[in-house]
Amino acid sequence: MVLSVALRPIGDNGAYRDPDQGLRCFAHLIRKAHGLEESFDAQARQFGRHVLDVLETVIAAVYDAPGDPAQAEGAARATRPLLNALLEACRGSPPVPCT
Repeated sequence: MVLSVALRPIGDNGAYRDPDQGLRCFAHLIRKAHGLEESFDAQARQFGRHVLDVLETVIAAVYDAPGDPAQAEGAARATRPLLNALLEACRGSPPVPCT
């Protein structure tokens, strides 16, 4: 949903601007993670690196499975643990490094 909202024309993405939705496109997430990575706070830097590692892994998995539903499902299965770990990190659990 985040990507589909990010790709809509500017005038057609009311949900994207809704602060309650909290939706962001990958470019915004990457910029925010880079900003965290440059923080003076060590925990923020670690979290920014964790977010970047997960996003880079997910992006690579998507590019490795273009147009093939079976490969896309495999990519989703492969990245699900990383995304779940990121969700837990967002909820306050310690980050799990991407491998």
